[in-house]
Amino acid sequence: MSARAYAHRVTLPTYRAELASRLYDSLRDKLLPLPDDTLVYPAHGAGSLCGRNLSKETVSTIGEQRRSNYALQAMSRD
Repeated sequence: MSARAYAHRVTLPTYRAELASRLYDSLRDKLLPLPDDTLVYPAHGAGSLCGRNLSKETVSTIGEQRRSNYALQAMSRD
């Protein structure tokens, strides 16, 4: 394995943790404070490999997502 490939393998977990931390902050600090009637449009359709439990709906609200989306349920940063 080249030194460059090795360096990328070593830093990947750190990079993932940083991305996860940014996503957590965005959800908690930017999206969840929005009013319940704020419209939300999905970035991926049902059946996409990018998500879990995607709905066939083409629009939702922050309130509905707050109630039904597993990623928006109370959880610790870790």
